[in-house]
Amino acid sequence: MKEQFVFTSESVTAGHPDRLCDTVCDAVLDRYLQQDPCARLVAECALSKNVLFLAARFAAEASVDIPEVARQVITEVGYREEDFDPDECTVVTSFNQLPADRRWPVDETGLSDAELERLPNTHQVTVFGFACNQTPEFLPLPIVLANRLVRRLTAARREGLLPGVSPDCTVQVGVAFQGQAPVRIHSLTLIAGHESGGVGATLDVRGSLIAHVVDAVFQDQAIRPDQDTQIILNP
Repeated sequence: MKEQFVFTSESVTAGHPDRLCDTVCDAVLDRYLQQDPCARLVAECALSKNVLFLAARFAAEASVDIPEVARQVITEVGYREEDFDPDECTVVTSFNQLPADRRWPVDETGLSDAELERLPNTHQVTVFGFACNQTPEFLPLPIVLANRLVRRLTAARREGLLPGVSPDCTVQVGVAFQGQAPVRIHSLTLIAGHESGGVGATLDVRGSLIAHVVDAVFQDQAIRPDQDTQIILNP
């Protein structure tokens, strides 16, 4: 690895389409598991303008109103009715109920670690990440800062400090490293969806985001943005 490099991490708010789809699928799964701990379910979701597509394949002894669960998630995220109306949006569904014997054969909550290790996996993923001593969370500094900025951005929006900014936002944090140690904030990129005529459509958005989000997060950080830090809004 080079002696000097910039490492960038990204985090998104609850209204980002990718995250919203994941949240909807997780909520549907949670409802099934609440009724049937041995339920098996695969759910997939996609979004368009005021339309939600939801496909589910499941084997469970449970009854779940899946479209209603999706609407509840959209409501909790905080979209305005004119952007994504949870009550009036179209929910297109495709369900495939499998035979009951396709349910998971055992309740994992009663298994030991050794027994859990013997269960076969049915899906594969590629995971990137590592533990380190850069932060109390034992995570790399860029992702910790990105997550903190996203949480603060969400809180500021709900507190009414960012009128017009939508729940769909993305934050990227670039941290410059010397050797293996973070030394400065190289760049901050904030992509904030906004309504026409709101704070997001004016020059005030930069000052509002810096004052209510960036400054609030970095006020107690050892490494802070400096005069050379690039702060980029809606590139």
